[in-house]
Amino acid sequence: MHSLVNYINTCSSRIFTMYDVAILGGGPAGVTAAIYCARYKLKTIVISTEIGGWAKSANVIENMPSNPAIRGKDLVNNYKEQLKNNDIELKKETVTELEKENDTFLIKTKKGDYKAKYVIYCMGTKKKMLNVPGEDKFLGNGIHLCATCDAPFYDGEEVVVVGGNNSGASAAILLSEFATKVYLIEVMEELPMEPIWKERIEKNDKIEVMTSTSVKEFKGEEELTGVVISNGTELAVKGAFIEIGSDPNISILETLGAKIDEYKCVYVGSDQKTSIKGLYAAGDVTNNSNNLRQIVSAQGEGAVAANAVYKEILNE
Repeated sequence: MHSLVNYINTCSSRIFTMYDVAILGGGPAGVTAAIYCARYKLKTIVISTEIGGWAKSANVIENMPSNPAIRGKDLVNNYKEQLKNNDIELKKETVTELEKENDTFLIKTKKGDYKAKYVIYCMGTKKKMLNVPGEDKFLGNGIHLCATCDAPFYDGEEVVVVGGNNSGASAAILLSEFATKVYLIEVMEELPMEPIWKERIEKNDKIEVMTSTSVKEFKGEEELTGVVISNGTELAVKGAFIEIGSDPNISILETLGAKIDEYKCVYVGSDQKTSIKGLYAAGDVTNNSNNLRQIVSAQGEGAVAANAVYKEILNE
C-alpha cells in the first residue's frame, strides 16, 4: 500500500497535498469514516463547516448503545476529541464543487482547493421548509429549526411545533420545559412518531396535539405573533419550530453525475460505493440502511465506506 502525499500539480502554479481520502461532511457518518481511515493509516482530511451534523442539535439521544442517554452537544464533544486523538486534519470550510480529473478528485471550497484519490461523501440532509407566507420573514426571528438551540428564549410563552415525527416530539417535550403551552401540529391523521414518543406526548399536560392540521401563514409585524392553521384559526404564539423532515444534500453529486434514486438519495451498494469510481457515500444522504436516518446507521455506513476504500487501495 502506498500513501499519496506531497503531490505537486505540475499543470498549474498551485501546490496541492494529495490525500488518500477526503471526507466531505462532519456528522456521525463522516466522523466515523475519518476515525477508521486514520486507523488504516490513510492520509485523511475532513472538510465540513461543523462537527456533529444534526446530532449537534439533539436534546437527549436515548437509542444509541453504550449511552443510555447523552445530549447532542456531549456526543459532538466526544466526536471532536476522537478526531483530535487520531490526528485527523479538519478544515472548517464549505464545499462548493466536486470534480474528477482522471483518477483524482478536486474538492473546491470557498477558501481553497483540495485533491484526493478517494472521496467519502457524508453531507447529510437539509431541513424541509413549509413555504408559506411569513416563513422567510420570521425565520430566525420567531421561526426556528433547532429547539435545543432556541427553546430557552420562550420561557413563559406559547409556541408551535410543526411536525409530528420523532424530532417534532422531542422538540415539543423540550419546549414544554420552558413554554406555558406547546401546540404540536401534524398534517396527517395520526402522529407518525414512535410509540414511546407518543406516550410521552400524551402524558404531557402542556402539549396540545392537533392532527389533520397544516400551517397556512405566519403573522406579525416586527416579531411573530401568530400562526394561522388550516381551519382558519390563528394561534397566538411567540415562537414556531419546524420539524417536517429533511432532504438529502445531493446537488454536488448530481453535477458530478452520480446515480440518484427516486427519493433523491445517492445510490450506493452494500459497500457504500456510488456509481462513480473512487466515490463513496455514507449517512443520511444515501439510499442505504433502509433509509433509517439514525446516528447508529450513519456511523455504521461511515465505517463500511472507510473499510471499502482501504480494501480498494490495498488492491491497487
